[in-house]
Amino acid sequence: MTEPITTTNNAIASTPEGMAPHGASSTGPRSLPVRIISTLGFAAIAIVGVLIVLFAWELPPFGSAIESTKNALVRGQVTVIGPKLSGYVFEVPVQDFQFVKNGDLLVRLDVTRAANAQAVAGVAQAQASLEISRQDLQTVIVNRGSLEAAVASDEAAVELARIDLSNTSVVAPQDGQLGQISVRLGAYVNSGPQLMMLVPNQLWVMVNMKETQMNNIHIGQPVTFTVDALNHQKFHGRVQRISPATDSEFSLLQPDNATGNFVTIAQRIPVRITVDSNQA
Repeated sequence: MTEPITTTNNAIASTPEGMAPHGASSTGPRSLPVRIISTLGFAAIAIVGVLIVLFAWELPPFGSAIESTKNALVRGQVTVIGPKLSGYVFEVPVQDFQFVKNGDLLVRLDVTRAANAQAVAGVAQAQASLEISRQDLQTVIVNRGSLEAAVASDEAAVELARIDLSNTSVVAPQDGQLGQISVRLGAYVNSGPQLMMLVPNQLWVMVNMKETQMNNIHIGQPVTFTVDALNHQKFHGRVQRISPATDSEFSLLQPDNATGNFVTIAQRIPVRITVDSNQA
């Protein structure tokens, strides 16, 4: 007997038109749109990533006329304080990191006064000899010139002793703040060595810009900067001066690029920025 095939006919009839039966493979035309969507998604992610990198590095087309850098330092005119003559330290009325005014006493030295007394005695003796010689015309004619020269020499010695006496007091040359005081009471110091350092109130910012950034920088341009030590507080200033060359040109050992291998490296050019006054 022949078996009926009504089951197969019913399965085909129950399947919607254009749909494959249950369990059949779906690798037909449906896989092509999926591949296109996946390719477009990966391409969009790659483009977004490239744009983020270009924006972060401020590369075209995201270039800006505002130049910025983190290579900057706050500078000041640090003055080295030292004595003009040798002697024992007699007085040190200042302390570490103290604010001082122009003319304030920093160190007082105790030096011998023997030279001053000797010079004064020499002047008195020369003047007495000159007075005696005036009473004798012949002596005056013969020795007057030498006596006057002796008096002038002794007077110069007295003036030099007075200058040395004034140099025993080391005073502040301008307003500012002292650094650490290295000299101690009773110590013997020679003329010239460092006793302390004075930092004046005038400060500025030294910025090292890349040579590729110098096209947008000019003197008088307003500047905004932040200071890390002051919790990133914002300050304002202006470009005061621009270095005529890079720092490497002023170094002791200048670079020599005369070799066969050469790699282009952006050099740094110092730019001095003044800080606007009346800023908290």
